[in-house]
Amino acid sequence: MPERSVHDKILSDNRIHQESGESTDLDNPEGVIKFNLDYTQSPLPAPIVDQCGDRLSTLNAWRYIFKQLEMIGEDPHRYNGLGFGNMSIRVQPDQNIFLITGTQTGRIDHLQHQQYSLVTSADTSHNSIVAQGELRPSSEALTHASLYAAKPSVQAVIHIHCPLIWQQAKQLKLLATGRNIAYGTPEMANAVMTLVESIPYKQVILFSMPGHQDGVVAAGSEINAIAQTILHTFKNALKLKCGENQS
Repeated sequence: MPERSVHDKILSDNRIHQESGESTDLDNPEGVIKFNLDYTQSPLPAPIVDQCGDRLSTLNAWRYIFKQLEMIGEDPHRYNGLGFGNMSIRVQPDQNIFLITGTQTGRIDHLQHQQYSLVTSADTSHNSIVAQGELRPSSEALTHASLYAAKPSVQAVIHIHCPLIWQQAKQLKLLATGRNIAYGTPEMANAVMTLVESIPYKQVILFSMPGHQDGVVAAGSEINAIAQTILHTFKNALKLKCGENQS
């Protein structure tokens, strides 16, 4: 049998499934919208598409990289075959309006702007989102909204699913939400808001979601820095895994 490539080995490590019996959101897989959605199906406003075009291109380039690493995507053997992972950017620096990947777009390699949804209002206390676009927003839109509301410095959010990082979150000394808090709920949005509000200014905030299988979120002021922080954390998780295998 030929030796596996480095890329294949990385993907193999990233496919490890959580089997420790910890409480996770297995009965509520990624991709199921739980919030109250006031949705208007319509094309995105042209001025917003023009304004965000360059940043969307950068976001999509990183999305493709994370899809190749199987941190974003759709897999019949993971999460009941539903799409997983999502990304967003704030439209205006001083507003909580943002573009987020549409729900169940994980199977698509390269997104067009038509596959993003514009969230114009979010209310975590009433578990509600107002959005427009050709697709409904990702099921994690409420969590993204809480990050933008909590930190004006946050201009982009990347939510991945990485078993390797998630399983070693404690060893990596990552911040974390509560173990029993499910994704896409007001409880998760409020937990995220409380978590990030307590953190002094950082260019990138990265935390795990123990109650949401394999869920890891990174947010910050600049897309490249956010993505590179995820890759750096992934590298450190790989080093820990290699150390375990050698012991």
